[in-house]
Amino acid sequence: MHSNIYISLPAYPFRKMTFQPLSSLYIEQAKELYLSAFPQEERRPVDQWLHLHQVNTSFHILVIKSGNAFSGILTYWDFNEFIYIEHFATDIALRGRGLGQKALCSFIKGVGNRPIILEVELPQTSLAKRRIGFYERVGFSIIDKPYKQPPYLGQNGFFPLLIMSTDPLYANEHYSQIISIIYREVYQVVIK
Repeated sequence: MHSNIYISLPAYPFRKMTFQPLSSLYIEQAKELYLSAFPQEERRPVDQWLHLHQVNTSFHILVIKSGNAFSGILTYWDFNEFIYIEHFATDIALRGRGLGQKALCSFIKGVGNRPIILEVELPQTSLAKRRIGFYERVGFSIIDKPYKQPPYLGQNGFFPLLIMSTDPLYANEHYSQIISIIYREVYQVVIK
């Protein structure tokens, strides 16, 4: 069914950091963080999110734990050629302490040499600029090609964003294929 990714990293002040597939033990905390960290237009309905995790072997919801404590979530799609991170959030009480950077660096190391792709907002606000800077510090680069995120909910239109990748050469060379896969598999949109 789902591959189990268990990555450990000694991380001050965090004793031990691990990723574990979402289980019933952390489902309420994961749902609460998912709903609070992402506005409605940037996420799918919770029931659909959980169902997708149960039935689609390409989609994974990981719980980030520091020691034995729930510390965040990372959702990703494994498309064999590349990994697409859909959502990443740390517990609001733990933000600003380096947990997010340590978690993302651990995840990148854990997937090996495969390219990782994610979406970010355009650098039009200070928060969006800080997010881009965060991803750049852990090894992502902006792919300078136009991109529009399809809507999660049918009534919303496409939204301009940026694509970032840990392997910009791969992302530039395979851009059309990457976007086609993300549109079809993640958003269930086919562009003709």
